[in-house]
Amino acid sequence: MQRIWWIFIGFIVCVIGGVFLWFGGRDITLACSSKSWPTSMGTVTESKVRHSTSRSSRRSHSGYRRTRTSHRYTPVVKYTYTVNELEYRGDTIAFGMGSYGNKNEASAVSRKYPSGSTVTVYYNPASPATSVLQPGNMVPGLLICAGGLFILALGIIAPFFLPDKPRPSAAKSSEPQEGSGGGEGFSF
Repeated sequence: MQRIWWIFIGFIVCVIGGVFLWFGGRDITLACSSKSWPTSMGTVTESKVRHSTSRSSRRSHSGYRRTRTSHRYTPVVKYTYTVNELEYRGDTIAFGMGSYGNKNEASAVSRKYPSGSTVTVYYNPASPATSVLQPGNMVPGLLICAGGLFILALGIIAPFFLPDKPRPSAAKSSEPQEGSGGGEGFSF
């Protein structure tokens, strides 16, 4: 019965890996196609770094609760641009770009696009509301796909390496095993 649970958990992990693959693949597809999208001149309306924290805690081996605070920094760049006399708003720097653990890295990205500056905006001709400032940047999508592949592989492989039943403890067996040097026969 325990094996069924491991297979079910493996299936759930595979689904999670598949979701990562789908999002990563979508970002790669958009990044590749954005290189040939038409452009429009736009204006940066906001450029900043958003800071967020999260806390996690767990008990250490000595029984004390250890709390860890994680800081994430996200470059936020908002811009407006015009296509066919209609104004659009965008906030995508590169497809799949997320946050950084280092404030200087996030600041370096937002500094490239100061408020009030003029930028080249690449927009999807089939859906002009979809736009990006850095076309063709596939690195974030590739990283998401790599993570998805790892999670997917873990979900497929792990259930086959986990035990069906708990293994018997060596302490339960008090009888000498064959070839253990405690008897009449010889083992070669």
